Amino acid sequence: MTIAQQHVLAPLAVQWDTMSALQRSRLIAVAEQYPKMTPQARLRFQKRIKAWASLSREERKEARENYRKFHRLPEKQREAIKRRWEAKQQAGHPENAAPMKPIDKMPALTLPVQPS
Repeated sequence: MTIAQQHVLAPLAVQWDTMSALQRSRLIAVAEQYPKMTPQARLRFQKRIKAWASLSREERKEARENYRKFHRLPEKQREAIKRRWEAKQQAGHPENAAPMKPIDKMPALTLPVQPS
């Protein structure tokens, strides 16, 4: 890993040795793209990687499961959740608030029951 990539991924240094090879390779791939990102995308990436690094193992596991559940939902439901989330963010001015953990951002999802 280059010095630049190490700098980008520094917030994950403590967890690095416990990550799978697949996780590491994905993160390195993102770090390779970092110089090509817009300043806004870089800032977003840095905020998210720091928030992720601050989560406990259990919180990261729950965040991953919420992500999977969200992406299994029908498109209309995902869009509705996104709109509600964006409205909540704009109302609360999140740039002035402490970063929220992923499990605080989105309640546990339940998949809709399909009629038989």
